[in-house]
Amino acid sequence: MSFPENFLWGGATAANQCEGAYLTDGKGLSTADVMTAGDKDTPRRITDGCLPGENYPSHVAIDHYGHFKEDIALFGEMGFKTYRMSINWARIFPNGDDDEPNEAGLAHYDAVFDECHKYGIEPLVTLSHYETPLGLQKYGSWENRKVINFYLNYVKTVFTRYRGKVKYWLTFNEINCMSMSPWMAGGIAPDASEQVRMTAAYHQFLASAQAVQLAHEIDPENKVGMMYGGMFSYPNSCDPADVKANARAGAAFSRRARGAAASLGAFAPRLLARRSLRTPRFALLSCISVSSFFGFAGTAFFAAFGSCFGTGAAAFAAFAGAVSACFFGARWRSSACGCRGISELTIQRRTRWENSVRRSGKSMCNAMSSSSTRGCRQPRRAATSPVCARRWPTTIASCNCAVRCAKPPSRNCATA
Repeated sequence: MSFPENFLWGGATAANQCEGAYLTDGKGLSTADVMTAGDKDTPRRITDGCLPGENYPSHVAIDHYGHFKEDIALFGEMGFKTYRMSINWARIFPNGDDDEPNEAGLAHYDAVFDECHKYGIEPLVTLSHYETPLGLQKYGSWENRKVINFYLNYVKTVFTRYRGKVKYWLTFNEINCMSMSPWMAGGIAPDASEQVRMTAAYHQFLASAQAVQLAHEIDPENKVGMMYGGMFSYPNSCDPADVKANARAGAAFSRRARGAAASLGAFAPRLLARRSLRTPRFALLSCISVSSFFGFAGTAFFAAFGSCFGTGAAAFAAFAGAVSACFFGARWRSSACGCRGISELTIQRRTRWENSVRRSGKSMCNAMSSSSTRGCRQPRRAATSPVCARRWPTTIASCNCAVRCAKPPSRNCATA
């Protein structure tokens, strides 16, 4: 048994986890650079700047910055066909809001991509992988709408610079994790309210949609995807109470509302109302078009959980807290990695993705019908339409609307 000829098999890194060289060649500080090391008994801490005597893993890491040629040569020897990596935003725009990019940073990634192609490795580049420039704290980071424009300036710069060298992109790493890991996901303080976290997530959705449009405008060959963190859990027993509790945990962790919003621009109103959040339901719809939809989806899988959920709210809260705490060095409640978990998570995510696309597509049709002159009273377009086949999963062909394949409303994301 072997992979299909066009299957992209490879490995993945993140700049803050492997590059090191945290101030080399004009790089600025990122949110990762002020997070101390931790272990199962010691939570990681966020410090006010870089303090003497503290251990910051991102400062040295494995020095991939200085040894990328040897590392990529090993990837080639292993038979990699793709290398998922990230560009550190603060290496290109040291403060995040700079007027001009840092040429040394741009040149470094030129060399990295050239080395990948030397070994026949296709780069898959994450634009923001838990590396928000620390300089954006003066604006409140992603809570502030201004950060969208700083991000777009950055992505436009790299899309233009690396045209022809990179064609696979991810806008944000684990875009569904703002609630659980706000500092890593977007430079939002861990004690921030859920309203602040959701506002920051909303701004990332807007930025992501516009980044996809920019990518296609700059190079029609670009393929841009979304990526979110995934876990899979099993009920402790076949007791219906355990099965129901496990289902609740899985639904909460998967953040389906955000997956749908990131890919289609529609938040799930019932989930938001349940948490008393005021994020606009259809605001994203004013800026979406055929060119702003993701071309593929990705999931990070770390572990399959097997825990006793019990029957009460306290047991459920304990599980959710244990999952969140793992990112800050606390003990895992119970975990086991395995092929079965990966397989079942993939099937689950595909089913939920298709259902979310179907529901959100219909919501989008209804919203556009009331907010634009191009309503849903058009003949059904066949799923075999070239535009539909390229941009939309065939599972939403039942949506009685041709707007999804037609010219979008004239409003743009600046008003969303």
